[in-house]
Amino acid sequence: MPRGYDDHWQFRIKDGSDLHFSEFGYANEARRSYASFTKLKAEGLLGPEVRFMAALPLAESATRPFTASADDFPAMMAAYEDAAARESKSMLNDIPAGELAIQWDICMEVLAIECDDEHEGIFPWRPVARPIDRYLEAVTRAAGFVPEEVAMGLHLCYGDLGHRHLIEPPDLSTCVRMANAAHAAITRPIDFYHVPVPKDRADDAYFEPLNDLEIGNGRLYIGLGHHTDGIKGSLARLDVAKRHAKNFGVATECGFGRRPRDTIGHLLEIHRAEAL
Repeated sequence: MPRGYDDHWQFRIKDGSDLHFSEFGYANEARRSYASFTKLKAEGLLGPEVRFMAALPLAESATRPFTASADDFPAMMAAYEDAAARESKSMLNDIPAGELAIQWDICMEVLAIECDDEHEGIFPWRPVARPIDRYLEAVTRAAGFVPEEVAMGLHLCYGDLGHRHLIEPPDLSTCVRMANAAHAAITRPIDFYHVPVPKDRADDAYFEPLNDLEIGNGRLYIGLGHHTDGIKGSLARLDVAKRHAKNFGVATECGFGRRPRDTIGHLLEIHRAEAL
């Protein structure tokens, strides 16, 4: 398992080979987790309106860090998307569409757009197409894998391995640009969008781009909650966010992934305080 952003394998495609991924395990893990979800619903611990969410990385996030050269990038992307389509379809064999939400985790695409593919430490090679064009093509294809009865959302991310960003976001302008572009390009509903907020950003300059957000009926979730500065810090960020966005939901900066179990209760307390 990788221990940091500079610690992962990279691969080349063998000359003359047709790349094919059989499965990644997302659907199998979703099925196992859904059994726990249905049990909690039956016990009344989750409301009837709550959906089960499964998250998959968008194609560039899943492949670019592990691809050794630009020459192999298109084939890696295509092979991943083929498998992701099969995995998302497979989930529906056991999870009712009306109870499922699929989130596309979008990190490498955010970073590529933020720095225009120019970052030697992250991007040792550069693809041919512009980053915004690659993103729109990939997210449009991914949306096509998800039936409209299934809720779909976009998680825009700057990285969270070791709870550390690859690049610190200067503000939310890149996230807003990407959300607006996806909303304009994709015909099916995008039900929710999630954007991150660093712990040290409780300033208007960071949130001001939200004034230009155009996502129709999509729901915005802002990642205000941080375990390390608790309710006080999260409410300070919330107060600023309210000056630039209306009718939004709250979240942690990057979900509950990789969180020690003993921090979950405190994170839920932060969410409750933000929602009151």
